[in-house]
Amino acid sequence: MYGDIIGFYVRALRLDATADATVDATAVAERLAHLQQQVQQQVHQNSSSGSAAIIGTTGSPQPPQEPQPAAASAGLSSYALLMQHPLSARSSPSSTDQHRLKHHEMSGACRGSAGKKLLNSPETAVIDAIEGLVLSHAHLQRLEGAPQIKVVINRRHDRSKVALVSGGGSGHEPAHAGYVGDGMLAAAVCGDVFASPSTEAVLAAIRAVTGPAGCLLIVKNYTGDRLNFGLAAEQALSEGLAVEVVVVGEDVAIEAPSPLAGRRGLAGTVLVHK
Repeated sequence: MYGDIIGFYVRALRLDATADATVDATAVAERLAHLQQQVQQQVHQNSSSGSAAIIGTTGSPQPPQEPQPAAASAGLSSYALLMQHPLSARSSPSSTDQHRLKHHEMSGACRGSAGKKLLNSPETAVIDAIEGLVLSHAHLQRLEGAPQIKVVINRRHDRSKVALVSGGGSGHEPAHAGYVGDGMLAAAVCGDVFASPSTEAVLAAIRAVTGPAGCLLIVKNYTGDRLNFGLAAEQALSEGLAVEVVVVGEDVAIEAPSPLAGRRGLAGTVLVHK
């Protein structure tokens, strides 16, 4: 078949994306020219005689054989069209090629891994994720006021029971909106990616789910979270709502919490939600 030609052609193209390639550019160019001539001759023979002679794995024409599948002839024709344009082999990539290769590696494509998210736009990623979550779970509801207010509540929450409210920066899914439901959170306040939610958003969540039994804010031990949740709690108290705050800091990576940096709230916060 024409696998030898295609394989060599692909390897030649990969020279553009190989920083440490050591090749003879002249030899590569001569080899490509030779292959181009062979393919052009083969295409000409096929068009004039209608035969299905195929380039063998050694690169030499073979006697006519049985008609090949359409994919094989199409592949050979496509290769012939590609070879109509002169190619130049380089032993070292340009700066543009290096940038493209680096971006390709960072995207995970070189490792054969698939991304875990499909984003329409980084600017709307959080809102899109919330809307998708709400649409796929009948018990969830999103409060009005987006994009400033990004709050997901449990529409089935019993106001005669204490409302559990938590939240934090987005980008750690399923936290925090994924923990809203019966027996867990009554509301989750979502900030921007890796950013604490605003005081206004936290206060909106408190007002939406707090009944006579009051509300408990579950806050992770980060400066922004403690500040904004704390201010919202003070405002809610001034409005006559019963609100308490618990701060979670179970990060054992920090042996001795200092006044400047305490233990962070991590995955263990889920157990507090429950």
